[in-house]
Amino acid sequence: MKNTDGLPLAVTPPSMRQDRPLRGIGLILVSTIFLSCSDVTAKYLASSVPAIEIAWIRYLVFLLIILPAVVHGGPSRVLRSYKPGLQVFRALGLVGSSILFISSLRYLPIAEATATSFAAPLFITALSIPLLGEKVGPRRWAATFVGLLGVLIVVRPGTDAFQPASILPLVAALTWASAVVVTRRTSAGDTALTTLA
Repeated sequence: MKNTDGLPLAVTPPSMRQDRPLRGIGLILVSTIFLSCSDVTAKYLASSVPAIEIAWIRYLVFLLIILPAVVHGGPSRVLRSYKPGLQVFRALGLVGSSILFISSLRYLPIAEATATSFAAPLFITALSIPLLGEKVGPRRWAATFVGLLGVLIVVRPGTDAFQPASILPLVAALTWASAVVVTRRTSAGDTALTTLA
């Protein structure tokens, strides 16, 4: 491509994108509101509907929401990925996380299941070092450790209050964290719409 002077435009490769932490935090907060509504609905349904059906309905609704964007963007372009293997791994992580978390809602109060799933930042922090090559300083490790203590207080391993079902949201947090780290890897080459689709 050329500008009006006939000179080539400087194109920034996807891997050279700048981080925008405030924008990222804002988007995470908005997505958390939607996920909370979805989790409350899943808790309501979990007593009478199998977890895999609830997850299937969740992703069917999501497909209906995103389908117009895929059609508008051109399916052959939107569905083309630079890292298809990582996208498949990411998808499996998200589906596994949904099924495990929804399964836990049958046995645990939603507050306890959600609090237990807050172990995800610990897993994300740990996985970001070998998989993304990120450096984690002492302050972030300290904050992550405090979060882990909170999860341990909720789960109460080794006490009579411990429920084996508490392991389900922990494993869900691990699979979700894996998907998040892979999302970071794929975002260098794939658009957000490609990743969502």
